[in-house]
Amino acid sequence: MNRLGWTLILIGLGLWGSLFWQAWNGTVSTALGQPDEGETDKAKLAKLAGLRDAIRSGDNQAMARELDRFLPKAEDEKAWPKLLRQLADDNAAKRDAALGNLLEAGPAVLGFARRARSMETDLTAKALLDSLEEYLPIKTTTGAVMQIIRQSDIGKDPVTVRGLYWRLVPHTPDFSVEQALARELELDLASPGGQEAAKANLTDADPARREMAVRLLGGKSREEKSGHGDLWASLAKLAKDPDAAVSLRVRLALMDLGQPPEPVALAERLIDAPAALCRIAESRLLALAADSDVVPAWLDNADSRTASAEAWKAWLAEPGREKLKLKPTEKWDRQMIGQINANHNESVLLELDAGGKTLERLLTNDQIVACGYDGKGHAFLAKSDNGAAEISWPFKRGESKKETIDLRRRVVTICPWDDGGFLVVRRDGVSTSTPGGKDEKDLIRLGKRVISAGALARDGWIALWRDDGTLSWHNAAGDAICEFRLPPPQVVGAGIQALPGRRLLVPLVGENRVVEIDREGREVRSTSIESPLAALRLPDGSTVVATPEGVVKFDPADRPGARQRTDWLPVALSARIAKKN
Repeated sequence: MNRLGWTLILIGLGLWGSLFWQAWNGTVSTALGQPDEGETDKAKLAKLAGLRDAIRSGDNQAMARELDRFLPKAEDEKAWPKLLRQLADDNAAKRDAALGNLLEAGPAVLGFARRARSMETDLTAKALLDSLEEYLPIKTTTGAVMQIIRQSDIGKDPVTVRGLYWRLVPHTPDFSVEQALARELELDLASPGGQEAAKANLTDADPARREMAVRLLGGKSREEKSGHGDLWASLAKLAKDPDAAVSLRVRLALMDLGQPPEPVALAERLIDAPAALCRIAESRLLALAADSDVVPAWLDNADSRTASAEAWKAWLAEPGREKLKLKPTEKWDRQMIGQINANHNESVLLELDAGGKTLERLLTNDQIVACGYDGKGHAFLAKSDNGAAEISWPFKRGESKKETIDLRRRVVTICPWDDGGFLVVRRDGVSTSTPGGKDEKDLIRLGKRVISAGALARDGWIALWRDDGTLSWHNAAGDAICEFRLPPPQVVGAGIQALPGRRLLVPLVGENRVVEIDREGREVRSTSIESPLAALRLPDGSTVVATPEGVVKFDPADRPGARQRTDWLPVALSARIAKKN
């Protein structure tokens, strides 16, 4: 390595050392300069001087030794899990003592506390864990750790920096730091020794490192065609890990590697695993069951967790269900966004790949009411004005384009059938269109009860959301089965989605959130976002939401991530399931 490379690494690591030291003491400086005025702790100033000397000397090993003095000792880390569990103790004095010890430990404990909270069901313990963020400098700590991740170049000094990254895994104080660290370690898998380092951490004493190793190796191996044998064996050993997050993540990873566990293995972890992983597990169980099966919804509280887990175990114990096999998560490879410019009666249809790269962009007239993929995976576009509508296939790919289907009357949305036909939702009712549009038959008539949005469930049931706030379920024959009230929709468009288990994903634009509701209209999940116009749940458990500012993707824990800018107002969303090889 040349001198410039070493210098950049040392400067980056030294800067982080200063930041972490200042975070530990509650200061907010962000440079490796003199400490803030009023700092009088000579012992800690001496430690900082040692770090400065190591950086100036260019001795990487000396710098690493000094940096390690700012991180907690191994014996401290071993004591923290017990203190975190003690926060749920019935004895108030023990809870207070545990909280005091954790506060005294300093900001390095924030990562442990954040992870513990994701699996905690005791409300008192959750409140105490939240209070750690109020009394410890989480923003400064987050900035410090992010600084080292951004400035350290693992490609120039893989052994030292890789070790530092894995050392930091339990100390990520918030989601953004965890994601940044995961991205760097994922890239490192392709470097010499990177995959071996990840496998070594499968047996680390710290559960956060074990979970990160499972996350990286499981995700990496899903992209490979062969060579899973050794990895399957290594992961299988962790399926019954005492840590709930590690155990459930392993079981989900094994499913996606092609060796699904028994369904009950997922159900039993609904009681104590992190919410994001539990939601993925529940969605896979719902996909396994029929929509007519009724199982209590999983909610993130102790009673609901237990009720859901026990109900799934009872459902799975019924005769014949022992043969049911869970399937790997379906992958999606393309996404479409329909946008309108009402002032100029124009629309834009944008098609993207899974990485967000634009594949197609079509400027057209009239208003887009729906877009998606038909039973053969071909992109379709539905437009409508006040008097009529049409369905077209705008992109020609290797075969002749299909003829446009003309529909009578104004259309609210279009839902494709697997056989190539469509369910046509109009303002006053619902009809079916056969493949090619040769025959359109009325299925549901509502007269003056105006429909604002509709969705088609996998078993043919139909959900209709009317402008008075009434949401009704109709069976495949069109018969009304039940209805309940929601806030009236303020946006007309393809805004709702039917999920397995008779669930619905509904954007409540007036309340600035997207909700998931069960078959009786009870809210089971909520994602806050300003002015949601349409929402789409992807197979991996993440959620895509269209807003006036563009399209935002949320992870299964409802944390915002990637954003896609749009030209105009996005009102329709769709994703295509990738074809299996």
